[in-house]
Amino acid sequence: MEEFLFKLLCIALLLILNVESACVSRTRKAWDNYSAADKKLFIKAITTAMDRGFYSDFLALHADQMTNQQAHNTCIFLFWHRIFLVGFENMLQSLAPEYACITLPYYDYIQHNLDYISQRCTDIQSCSSILRDLGGSSSTLPAAPLQTIRSYSFPGFRCIASPPLNHFCDGTDCMGCVPRGQWTSTYFNPDLNFNRVKQSIFSGTSMAMVTAAIELSPHDSMHDTLSGAMANLFVSPADPVFYGHHATIDVLLTIYHKCLVDDIGQEAAVVDDQRVFEGCTVGSRAITAASRVFMRSSRLKNIQKFFDGLPMQYGGLIDATKLGNSSYTYELSGLLGTLFTDCKAAGTRQRSSRKLTSAYGHVVHPLSSDDGETFMSWRRAIFDAAMEQKIPNVEDEVEKIMVMLYEFCLPGKVTDYSDAFKKQWGIARVRPSKALLDAIQDGTNPIRISNWTSINEKYYQCPGNK
Repeated sequence: MEEFLFKLLCIALLLILNVESACVSRTRKAWDNYSAADKKLFIKAITTAMDRGFYSDFLALHADQMTNQQAHNTCIFLFWHRIFLVGFENMLQSLAPEYACITLPYYDYIQHNLDYISQRCTDIQSCSSILRDLGGSSSTLPAAPLQTIRSYSFPGFRCIASPPLNHFCDGTDCMGCVPRGQWTSTYFNPDLNFNRVKQSIFSGTSMAMVTAAIELSPHDSMHDTLSGAMANLFVSPADPVFYGHHATIDVLLTIYHKCLVDDIGQEAAVVDDQRVFEGCTVGSRAITAASRVFMRSSRLKNIQKFFDGLPMQYGGLIDATKLGNSSYTYELSGLLGTLFTDCKAAGTRQRSSRKLTSAYGHVVHPLSSDDGETFMSWRRAIFDAAMEQKIPNVEDEVEKIMVMLYEFCLPGKVTDYSDAFKKQWGIARVRPSKALLDAIQDGTNPIRISNWTSINEKYYQCPGNK
């Protein structure tokens, strides 16, 4: 009997060691690069989290008014959401041994925008497998009666009840659905394109400027575009797409930090440098790198354990590869891989001195698709024309030309944020791509490259001016 128990104990230890050895590191990947089995397992983990109440507990944390004050429209927006996502990921991994190696997928809408301008798809749902796989949204899908989520109502929206949304509960109120916009008639906008994303990451001279740029666009633009619960400042985590979107925002922070470290060196990348961390005032409270991450919720005690062992000061969150046992890396490919590798030189005639490697533990695959090469050739053609015509600030011209392509060559139109979205999210300005379109059309900021329509015609078979 003792020998049998000893063998049983050895087998159990081996099983534990095998799980741990298989999960020696966390590497987040694009949803499109998940296998069918990985997708199925992730969706199963989400439904388990919903059924056991933890999913709702994280929603309650994000929805708290005081917590939300730090989470949005502040210098720490990116860092607050980084720890929120890691806590959620820890929770998923804890639910059962089969989930021990799960990582959050990111929604690669930068690559999907390339599919859109290449006319491989039409609407946002047909372009994005993660939207389809996480329940989709169309008039033909099952729906349930609309209810409020933490007192917020969603008039005019369908409450989609396809899996995994049919497991959604808000505390003890299990509505079994999540309000979503009509994604089969929703289109990508230029704020989510490589050009705007690159500008958001690299145009600022401080961490606070970069944070504000990324939060406004692409972050806010994607929330508004998806609409429904995703357009609500407080309860957007009701929709599991929230976590894929914010993982992408975290990718952009990762790219920014990596490129900065490339430029100034690892030793110089300290929180005293405003390019690494810059404080601000939230309400009457001064936020510094030493400030403790603020989290308040009546249900925080249910999920506090998932944050144990994490740095709880904002300055400790600057590098995702230095979060102790919860450290993680990314597998990047396509346009995001190009941004990670080439940084400011991505998509230009400037030579990058950086080599394509698994830098800082992240795995990077080169851009290899025909559509990707066409897009980069289109960008380089604009840079060549600008050089010949002696036009500076070429990235601005690239953005303007792409905005016209979206407006006149693709199914959707370039529009502003909705009024309701602006009001709740505290946005006073026009969506960047819409402001740019208006300035081009009213002549206050015209396209200065004389042959821009012929470049569009050559690469995308549409001039973009009518």
